[in-house]
Amino acid sequence: MSILGSLFPKANRLAAGVAFLRTAWQTAQATSVLAVTGGVVVTANDLASVNWVSVGLTAAGVAITSVIAGSTAAVNILVHGLPAAYTAADEAEGAVSPVALVEPVSETPAA
Repeated sequence: MSILGSLFPKANRLAAGVAFLRTAWQTAQATSVLAVTGGVVVTANDLASVNWVSVGLTAAGVAITSVIAGSTAAVNILVHGLPAAYTAADEAEGAVSPVALVEPVSETPAA
């Protein structure tokens, strides 16, 4: 067993991997929209030429930001454990449910 395996349970490592991928993808989407919008605004006066250095730096910035955000999400799960929503176990099957169990609220107050 590796050191990582002995320090963090398999469920935590799996959840951390999922958190990394989801957060990195969401960050890449958001920062790409901002980068393209900013690039259009900055180059609107000079559309005849493309500054490839700026394009490359923008793409690198999006990638680096995504990796940092994904790593932060993964480390957060590894350090603090699984969120409560991930540990709500289904008693019938003993499986881990990704959805938190919520009790319905009644319309009438209790007497």
